[in-house]
Amino acid sequence: MSTSQSPSLLEVLGSVGGLVEQRADARGVFVFRVPENIVYDEKLGIVTSDAKPMVFHLDMTNPVSMFLAREFLIYPDDAVYVTNAHMYESQKMISSIVQVLVLGSTIDQL
Repeated sequence: MSTSQSPSLLEVLGSVGGLVEQRADARGVFVFRVPENIVYDEKLGIVTSDAKPMVFHLDMTNPVSMFLAREFLIYPDDAVYVTNAHMYESQKMISSIVQVLVLGSTIDQL
């Protein structure tokens, strides 16, 4: 971990095993940040202060993003989201279909 209290984005990604190519899309790394001084009007359902939620997007296939991720600090209320790899989505769908077919075959054999 870095010498500061907050870890860098690179450290956070590393702490979960990195971006596994079969599951994660390295082009879709997002950090969602809500500023501390944000004011939300529940009756109106809108943000009424000048401070707005922020979304940062990094394409980790771009080498410059590695340097940026190393310096980009993640704060306690931040949310880090990585999109699924396209192939992973296909694999999940195929797996579901195969499970149904296997179940159907098992029922037929009973």
